[in-house]
Amino acid sequence: MFLVGLTGSVGTGKSTVSQVLLSLGVPIIDADAIARDVVVPNTSAWKKLRASPDFGPVYFHEDGELNRDAVAQKVFNDPEARRQLEAIVHPEIRMEMIRRIIRLALHGHSFVILDVPLLYEKSPLLPFCHKVVVVTCSRAKQIERLKRRTRWSEEEILSRIAAQLPVEEKAKRADIVIDNNGTIDNTERQINKVYRSLQASRFHWIVRLVFLTGVLFLLLLFGGLVAFFRWIL
Repeated sequence: MFLVGLTGSVGTGKSTVSQVLLSLGVPIIDADAIARDVVVPNTSAWKKLRASPDFGPVYFHEDGELNRDAVAQKVFNDPEARRQLEAIVHPEIRMEMIRRIIRLALHGHSFVILDVPLLYEKSPLLPFCHKVVVVTCSRAKQIERLKRRTRWSEEEILSRIAAQLPVEEKAKRADIVIDNNGTIDNTERQINKVYRSLQASRFHWIVRLVFLTGVLFLLLLFGGLVAFFRWIL
C-alpha cells in the first residue's frame, strides 16, 4: 500500500475533493476528523488541555466538550498557546493516523489518501507520501467561499490564508494539481482522472515486496541468532 497526500489551503475545496474520492471507495484518513476525535471528553489530550495553564476549564462547554471556536481564536492570536496545543494534540493525531494506515494496509488496500490541511507546513508524514495532490483556486474564490461558509471578517480570512504556505507554492511542490476554480463537474472530471491513475499504479506491489523482504530478513536474522545462541550455550 502507498500513501497519497491531499492538501490545499483554507477555502480551496479540499474537503469537496476528499468527499468525491470517498464516494469512489477510496479510503481516506482525515486529519481534521481525527483532531476532533482525540479531544472528546475523557481522552488523554482532553485531560491535558483541561489541566493546561494556557487553556483550562474556561475553554470547555458545560457538557465537557472543547469550545473549538474559543480555542481557535486563542491560538490564532497567541503563538505560545498554539505551540502548547500542538504539543498536546499533534502526537495523538499522528499515532491515530499511523494506526489507521496499518489497519488499512492489513486489509489489502493498494493506496490510501491522507487528507492533511498542513501537510507541507507541519506533517512528518510528508516524506512517506508517494504522491501529493494539491487543490487550488484563486484568492478571490477562496475569500468568496470562506465568506459564504464562515462568520469571519475579510481581515480574519486574509490572516488565516496568510498563516498557511501560499497555495501557489504548494502547487509547485505537488505531484498532481486539481484546479477547483470551475464547476463541480469540472472538478469531478479531474478527480476521476486522478483516481484512475492511482488505481492503475503498481507502486503498491513494490511497497509490499520491500515490506515482505524486510520481514523475511528479520525472521532469518532472528532464526540465525537463536541458532547461534543454541550453539554457544
